[in-house]
Amino acid sequence: MAGTAGRRSLLIAALVLALAASACNFDWAQGGYGPRHTSASADDGITTANVAALAPAWSAPLTTNPWQSPVESGGVVYTVGGTRLAAFDAAGVTGCSGSPVVCAPLWTATAGGNLSIAATVVNGVVYVTADDGLLSAYDATGTTGCSGTPKTCQPLWTSPVGNSGITPSPPTVLNGVLYVVSAHLYALDAAGITGCSGTPKTCNPLWTADIGTFAFGAPAVTGTTVFVGSGNGNLYAFDSAGSNRCSGVPKVCSPLWIAQTRDEILASPAVTDGMVFVQTNSGGVAAYDEAGATNCAPDPTVGARCQPLWKAQSGFLSYEPFVAVANGSTLVSGYDTNLLYGFDEHASSGCSGSPTKTCTALWTAATGPYPGPPSVAGGIAYVGANSGSVQAFDATGTLGCSGTPKVCAPLWSTTLPARAIGSPAIADGMLYVATADHLYAFRVPIH
Repeated sequence: MAGTAGRRSLLIAALVLALAASACNFDWAQGGYGPRHTSASADDGITTANVAALAPAWSAPLTTNPWQSPVESGGVVYTVGGTRLAAFDAAGVTGCSGSPVVCAPLWTATAGGNLSIAATVVNGVVYVTADDGLLSAYDATGTTGCSGTPKTCQPLWTSPVGNSGITPSPPTVLNGVLYVVSAHLYALDAAGITGCSGTPKTCNPLWTADIGTFAFGAPAVTGTTVFVGSGNGNLYAFDSAGSNRCSGVPKVCSPLWIAQTRDEILASPAVTDGMVFVQTNSGGVAAYDEAGATNCAPDPTVGARCQPLWKAQSGFLSYEPFVAVANGSTLVSGYDTNLLYGFDEHASSGCSGSPTKTCTALWTAATGPYPGPPSVAGGIAYVGANSGSVQAFDATGTLGCSGTPKVCAPLWSTTLPARAIGSPAIADGMLYVATADHLYAFRVPIH
């Protein structure tokens, strides 16, 4: 019996360890969650059943920035504010004290200009861009190139990817290649080896592409294609390997296909389920065939020209930077209407017309004034607003929703002392929200 009990204890312990390990695979390491920028994670540490219990875990003062979105990787939360990149213990332990708990950075770095809205963390490296036109890469552990008390870090390498005074987009990294846009799309070796030299190390692009004018949203990347929305209203698709429709030394690439929205695109494209979703400055949202085939016509100058699979217009102004696509819904915030809109991702409901369907929102939710972009995890959509309110809604437009047209009430809400219009991050059962001057972490208490 003792042997049986011992084996049972070992099996239970192994199961607990396995469950703990499986719960730690949902890093929100790039703006919009991952390289496809769907702003949606499968992390179910916070669910519709327990979200109402969310409570403050810790906070940290930040360098003032009107718009900043935290990211999390490997148990560390990274924020950008003014010229400062800062890393914090996600658990709220190291460098943290007091009641309520307040945290100091594990390490910081100072850029040569004001940083873009979010850092990107991949394979132990943190990448940021600033309005001095530089992309900078730092050791995510705060070791190499770091010293002093409090600890400060210097870049592992840099690359000039923009003009002074213009902030390049946040970087996107996939399969060892870093993509960033300003007046051009740049592809660089994320390891800082190929095309890199000198002391301090400077890196040159593997290839570039013209996007007509400046872009603000980060490029979305799949295993084959990189998508960029431009200030000239065009959505561009390029070969992510820098091979197809690319030539010359230095190498320059032409589009695989292009779509003309006739309005500025400030948001990052989102790619999932064979579609590319993009939001324009005047509030239009549209979905295109990722492959550049359906509703597309060959054009020798740009590969192909594409029309939307579906589109919607709700008369609202979008203000940065991500569309969320999850659970069969496409979610966008209306910056001037103070609403969150939920559209059918596959245009099966609330849509009509051919070959491009026109869709209306299946549901809306009041967000508070001037909402930021939504983030989704565990079937819950989180939205911060200029008033400091942060709210959680059922991302499917079901729980807490009623009426015709359907309107949804929050499953949870809180109010912070300053505006919270950046993109929230959800990782390992924690919710992170940045305001203009603080980072706030929330968790469901364990009893």
